[in-house]
Amino acid sequence: MTAAHAEIRRRAERRVDILDQIAELQEELKTHIAEDKADGFDGKALGACIRELRRGVKYQTAQLELELVRDTYRQALGLPTDLETAQRRARAEAEDVPGDDADVQRMAGDDPALAGTSIQFGDGAPIPLGPKRARSMAEA
Repeated sequence: MTAAHAEIRRRAERRVDILDQIAELQEELKTHIAEDKADGFDGKALGACIRELRRGVKYQTAQLELELVRDTYRQALGLPTDLETAQRRARAEAEDVPGDDADVQRMAGDDPALAGTSIQFGDGAPIPLGPKRARSMAEA
C-alpha cells in the first residue's frame, strides 16, 4: 500500500467515525425528544425556543421586534393579540351556528325546486323556501 492510499484510508475512516458519532447523537436526541413529549412538553414550542437560543442574541432581538410589529398590524386589522381574546372570539363564532332563519332563506331563496315548501326549526315559525318571486307573491 502506498502512502497516498494510506492517507485516503485514514481520512475515510476519520469521516466514518464522525458519521457514526453523529448517528449516535441523533438517536440520543430522539430519546430526549420522546422524554420531553412524555413529560408533557410541547415539542414544537420547545424546538422553536432551542433554535432561537442557538441563533444568538441578534436573532432573538429581531424576533421580538417582529412580534411587536405583528401585534401592531393585528391591532390595526382587528385581530386578537392575546390568547384570551382569541379564545373568546372562537367561542362566540362557534355559537353562531350556520342555519339560522336568515341563512336558510338566503341559501334556499332562489331554488325553484323548493317552491311552496317550508322548513321549521324547533317551535319557531315555518320558513318558506323557493324562488324569491314565489315567496314575495305568497306574502302579498
